[in-house]
Amino acid sequence: MWLCCAGGPLHAQYNLLGSTTAIGGDCYRLTEDKGWQSGAVWYSDTLDITASFDIEFTMNFGNNDTDGADGMVFVMQTRGNNALGTRGHGLGFEDFKPSLGIEFDTHENRRESNDPGYDHIAVLRDGNINHSSPHNLAGPVRASRTSRNIEDGKDHLVRVVWTASQRTLDVYFDCEKRLSAQVDMQSIFGRQSRVWWGFTGGTGQLSNNQVVCLSRDIVVKDQYRGCKGEPVQLLARSSSNGVYKWSPAALLDNPTSQSPVARPTKDQVFTVEYLDRCNRPVRETVFVKVAAPFTVELGTDRVLCNRGSTTLAPVVSATSLSLDYRWSTGSTQPSLTTDTSGLYVLTVSAGACEAKDSVEVVFQSEADVRALPIIQNYCYTDQPLSLSASSAREVSEYYWSHSAQTDPSVWVNDPGTYELITTTESGCKFRETFIVKDDCYLSVWVPSAFSPNADGQNDVLRIGSSRPLELWWTIYDRWGSVIYHSQDMAAGWDGYYKGRLCPPGAYAWRAQYRLLGHRHDPYHTERGIVWIIR
Repeated sequence: MWLCCAGGPLHAQYNLLGSTTAIGGDCYRLTEDKGWQSGAVWYSDTLDITASFDIEFTMNFGNNDTDGADGMVFVMQTRGNNALGTRGHGLGFEDFKPSLGIEFDTHENRRESNDPGYDHIAVLRDGNINHSSPHNLAGPVRASRTSRNIEDGKDHLVRVVWTASQRTLDVYFDCEKRLSAQVDMQSIFGRQSRVWWGFTGGTGQLSNNQVVCLSRDIVVKDQYRGCKGEPVQLLARSSSNGVYKWSPAALLDNPTSQSPVARPTKDQVFTVEYLDRCNRPVRETVFVKVAAPFTVELGTDRVLCNRGSTTLAPVVSATSLSLDYRWSTGSTQPSLTTDTSGLYVLTVSAGACEAKDSVEVVFQSEADVRALPIIQNYCYTDQPLSLSASSAREVSEYYWSHSAQTDPSVWVNDPGTYELITTTESGCKFRETFIVKDDCYLSVWVPSAFSPNADGQNDVLRIGSSRPLELWWTIYDRWGSVIYHSQDMAAGWDGYYKGRLCPPGAYAWRAQYRLLGHRHDPYHTERGIVWIIR
């Protein structure tokens, strides 16, 4: 049998058309007890007809028997989820082409449809409701085994089972199989494997309140794809007593839940036992196909000094898999060529696994001086200070604006703002700003760059202050996630996060501080950027 599983929220979404209204509890009134109405409710996602499915719902056909009409149809079609059919004896389904419909007809239209004299079920294609036509694939048969009439004001449990391998469509009504049909889906829908599905209803001169009730477990499948170690939420059918028993229990967060969460590390079969809505004991299985995770790398951020283009070619660890690429630009090609500055994000998918990376590209003309956020704060204590370039690029020229010096470092004797412009061998120009303060009793400073390459020089980033402080120091990556936090002035960040060395680039930091022991003083806040260089 089949189970449903989902990796996300278990909330179905539907599109309501025509006379259809939501009446609560996942129930939708397709028509009121009024003449000449047509309504439809379509599921927001398409259905894969190349795979088996098991759909269960309830239908209420109203309580007008002799003067009631006209019925409802379970429909699969390709016109989209905004389609609305004809009213009256067409049941909101007539003229849908291509389509497949399971008709639950409550009114005898002998002239138009060659209907029998009892409320009936039939399988029809292409919106043709005439039972004498070749479009009538199976039936009509009496809907209920025990009664000619289903317009009795009661909720009737309906189940539709499609077995793809056998091309068999079975229809159950009130827990009994009433119809079975051999269906060639390809002859109906051609090469289209996914179809829109939902329910239609109509009234004519006669009418009824016609309601269909759906649920979060309405679509049931027999297998699901997951990524190793990632959560997979399983979902069983509704039980008459709410009791479930899943196994293997050790692989589930709650083996007595209708929708437990599993985190399988390999292909796994799960089973569940429960009483179905017909009070029959059921033992069902679902197979979870688990894919191996992988990584994607776009390399470090790049600055290009001459106008032209650059090609972003990712390195993916899962080269043997069938990969799908999705760039933030909308491209689906493996590599991307661009001549525009910006942040480029690539998402690579393989089965249920997904990996993401990003790279910033900057195109800069030779005449530009890019005001990068490289700002260094220093504390002046009446002693000469040495200011040094922190650029990790191959610099061919240094220029200090305040003194016209061309050395990589200078000594200063006064507070103030000092600017250094560096020119790389490829012609790019960059600006660094050094702020020297004389009100240091409540200031902190952080170098603008460091190089955690284990060479013994500038391997650790530390925050400095001339006074002992109560401190909260946090460092973030480009997406705003915290990758380092400390309250210790003596501690430092070694450039690692979760055991891996962070890639070169810019990282934001924030420091909140006050004088140590001054518990009633407000916190001061400073922010800045630090660069990891290699």
